[in-house]
Amino acid sequence: MITMFIFLVLNFPIEKSGDISIYWYKIIYYTTAVSASIIAGMVVTVILLLYYTISDLIEILGYG
Repeated sequence: MITMFIFLVLNFPIEKSGDISIYWYKIIYYTTAVSASIIAGMVVTVILLLYYTISDLIEILGYG
């Protein structure tokens, strides 16, 4: 559900709608920037967790 909302916010064509004031444009811009940075941080976290899991498995199984 949250992923669909973020996907819709990131793909919202702001420049084609002329009725949006500059105030709402700033809110949408910062919301998009914050959500993109959170997603990037989660991707990095998942990659690091996978790396640590694989390195721990190698150490436990004795392949290292």
